[in-house]
Amino acid sequence: MRFFESLLSTACAVLAISGCGPAAAPAAETAGRPPAAVPEGDERAEAEPPAPTHPCEAPISAPSEVWPRIEEIRALPDEERAARCSLDLVETMAAWREVPVDLLDPIVERAREDPGALERWVSEAGARSPKGAAQVAAMDAISEWSIGADPSLLDGAVARWRRVAEGEALAGTEVGAAVAAALDEIARVEPLLERVNRIHLLRCLLEVNPLGFAVECEPIHPQGRPIELSWRTATRDGILEGLELTACKGKACRRLRKTAADLQAECLSLARDLEDLSSPIYKEQIRSWLVLPPFRSSP
Repeated sequence: MRFFESLLSTACAVLAISGCGPAAAPAAETAGRPPAAVPEGDERAEAEPPAPTHPCEAPISAPSEVWPRIEEIRALPDEERAARCSLDLVETMAAWREVPVDLLDPIVERAREDPGALERWVSEAGARSPKGAAQVAAMDAISEWSIGADPSLLDGAVARWRRVAEGEALAGTEVGAAVAAALDEIARVEPLLERVNRIHLLRCLLEVNPLGFAVECEPIHPQGRPIELSWRTATRDGILEGLELTACKGKACRRLRKTAADLQAECLSLARDLEDLSSPIYKEQIRSWLVLPPFRSSP
């Protein structure tokens, strides 16, 4: 009898070790309990937040994504761009290329509502993106000017950004050097703006204005005088490359032809000289100012 009791005791011990029989009861008791907490610092402790997907906010991971992203942003409604496209887009895109002026200008214009915050962004985000900081400073400076204005209007913005570049936060840094380089080129930009003004004056002189609409100069063709004329023009990216007065009957025709030739020469010359600028921001912005009103034949 003792032999059988010993054998039964040994068998029960084996069953308990294997998780069978009464030994499995404690595991069953924990079935309804929450799982044990994951130790702090474990990668499973907190799931990564989803990456942003909006075109103005999502990261860019390859050069092939840059141009499609620009086109996607351009296709957005104006209200959505204003709400979602911020200076963060400049930081994201600066690693690959400059933000096109048609997207950058509205971003900087909105940011200019708080100049102090704009300067802080350049100082802080610029540490991650010196190129982005230089783009923002350049766009802000050139935005001080408009067609017909004195180019010296840029001097105030240049002085303000130079104080930022040479201030305690940026002095001697890559960011400060990038911003300073963008400002240094303003000295080459201002004479070009004088030429932009000259081009718009010549275009105004060529305006045929039989109905007396207000213009910013006194056109060559006097108001109320009859004239017959037709134009042939050629443009590239909106900039005048060819201009010919193909037919003209009136007392002002000789002066119109001479002024048309001067206008074409000025446009071609300035378009060539823009290529010498280092900053694509200045180059692209000045090109946009070279798009002239269309020429109309009369009558």
